[in-house]
Amino acid sequence: MHIVKTIIKSLDYISGGKKTLAFFHKMAEAGVP
Repeated sequence: MHIVKTIIKSLDYISGGKKTLAFFHKMAEAGVP
C-alpha cells in the first residue's frame, strides 16, 4: 500500500499534517500495526 502512504503524506504536506499525525498517534496507541 505504498501508493496510499504516498497520498497520505502528500495530504499531510498540504494540510500541515497535524490532523493526520494525531490520527496515526491515536492508532499507534491503540496498538494498530
